[in-house]
Amino acid sequence: RNQFPDVFEKVKILQITGPIPNDPLVFRKDLPEELKTKVAEALKKYLTTPDGKKIMFDMYHITDFKAANDADYDVVRKYLKELGQQAEDFIKK
Repeated sequence: RNQFPDVFEKVKILQITGPIPNDPLVFRKDLPEELKTKVAEALKKYLTTPDGKKIMFDMYHITDFKAANDADYDVVRKYLKELGQQAEDFIKK
């Protein structure tokens, strides 16, 4: 609300969904698993520090990291299907 205080006046909410994973931590597929694990663990550890908590919240509103799997995105696929859309339809070219 701080960034867009009039958002509720300008946007009409059509439906509220359940939780949808967002801001995923993703890696190139050719990076070694050990490096991916180290980066993820370092970010999680950083988030436990006072500076990490403040910076991650101030920059991204992140308070926690949670593991997600492909099934967690089924709710997104469901709504896209209902709308007759594909995820690719929302990518700016």
